[in-house]
Amino acid sequence: MSSAVDLLIVGAGPAGTAAAISAATAGLRVRVLERSTFPRHRPGETLHPGVGPVLAQLGVAEQVAAAAGARHNEQAVDWRGHSTVTAFGVDADGPWRGYQVDRAALDELLLDRARVLGVEVCQPERAGAPRIDAGRVVGAGRHAARFVVDAGGGRGWLRRHLQLPLHVASPPLRAYYGYCQGSVGPVPCLVGDRDGWTWTAQVASEQVHWTRLAFPGTPKPDCPPPCLAARPAIGRVRGADVTWRHVPASAGPGYFLAGDAAAVLDPAAHGVLRALLSGIAVAHTAVGVHSAQLGEELAARLYRDWLASWFAHDVKRLSDLYRQLQPTEGTP
Repeated sequence: MSSAVDLLIVGAGPAGTAAAISAATAGLRVRVLERSTFPRHRPGETLHPGVGPVLAQLGVAEQVAAAAGARHNEQAVDWRGHSTVTAFGVDADGPWRGYQVDRAALDELLLDRARVLGVEVCQPERAGAPRIDAGRVVGAGRHAARFVVDAGGGRGWLRRHLQLPLHVASPPLRAYYGYCQGSVGPVPCLVGDRDGWTWTAQVASEQVHWTRLAFPGTPKPDCPPPCLAARPAIGRVRGADVTWRHVPASAGPGYFLAGDAAAVLDPAAHGVLRALLSGIAVAHTAVGVHSAQLGEELAARLYRDWLASWFAHDVKRLSDLYRQLQPTEGTP
């Protein structure tokens, strides 16, 4: 049996490492369990400039900027024939710029930051079954903790063990993505049509990332979009289940769910930013309980309400957008 910690985090993706960094910065004893060795494959990420202050809060802004394969200060959108190119904005420091970041590199930068702050990282190590005492989660496997955080992604490790209900808010949705050689220019582009949408972005020199989400009942998009069909592929096409779903009991006695373990939306909803913010929110809530500023029951309820409100807001926003493309029952 390992020594007890204040926060045991399962998963070292953005949600888990954001929780670890924030909690360790506040003085909590933190341990992270990650079943995979790094680097591990994840799709390339286009990060909105709004992630900059969050990365700065976590202490990795300069490192992520240096690791970015490309930066951009605007994006192009063609939403069923209505085309716009929109700049993100500008302030005294210059134009706001987004990031094209290799996800494997981002994960390693965040985990390295957590280690610097004294977070104990057990990798590779699976969590095992959660430990329950008098209806409260008190650890996982050989590890004891005051709070356990499932940040292990959409597999739903803790949800499945605790048999927590899952609220599904869309028809089945799957996003496909891949990479091609070549160049499409510095401005990322989102194109929406009746069957779904396609995102293309230059993620590195001579490397283009694409993502395609198809609405239910439309052709399976398991090959590059027509605009990239003639370009040599890099690796195979991959897919991910992005059906909109949310765990209403995202916090309870001794536990929190963060990132995709708590809620999943499709890639149009800035998943990495949502993961980072949910991890930070978990840490702040746990710190509030640890310092006796919040009761545990109230803390869990506040986190649940915050996450549910955020999920409902994004579901409405995405539904409104998609109805502009396909105003039928097939649209989420």
